[in-house]
Amino acid sequence: MPLSLPPLHAGRFQRIPRRLVQSNASSWCTVRMRRYATAWHRLNEGYAYEFYDNRRVLEECGAQCARTVEKLQTLGAPGAALADVFRMETLASNGGVWADMDCVPLVPIGAWVQPRDDCVLHIEGSGTLVHWLIASTANHPLICAMRDRLCRNIDRLQAWPDGDVGDTIFKICGPSLFDAVARECLH
Repeated sequence: MPLSLPPLHAGRFQRIPRRLVQSNASSWCTVRMRRYATAWHRLNEGYAYEFYDNRRVLEECGAQCARTVEKLQTLGAPGAALADVFRMETLASNGGVWADMDCVPLVPIGAWVQPRDDCVLHIEGSGTLVHWLIASTANHPLICAMRDRLCRNIDRLQAWPDGDVGDTIFKICGPSLFDAVARECLH
């Protein structure tokens, strides 16, 4: 995967930075993920594309999350937890669009991000807010609240919990937490 690709043209003004971010544990990706990443870039030529593997994520995590990242490593937490921390840190610090590597783009970002938008979230059929596709300005209160909450959750852990890894990640720093924090902030 290329680490970054500059935007090909600027287009119209919008508040959310024209920055598309994706990450994966390593720079090696499945053929399907490469195809999706290429589709994201082709559909959104006005966006700079940034790819982060875990090595680059560790280098880029800001001071806000450095202690949390260190704790994740100490606990031997799954890579998905690191991705959750980085997702919120990079959006809180820089803004832009986050799309998980297995997220298939169907339309250009401009079809769902409008010029005056500060944050765009998506809702699954179950009514749960998703965190695998988010667009936000830097320092958006909801994204900062999510980053801060998941960092607190991880910082409080004495050991990585036993049980279903996916369910644990969802509750501590993933979609379940994101949905809960968003609903608190929006009410």
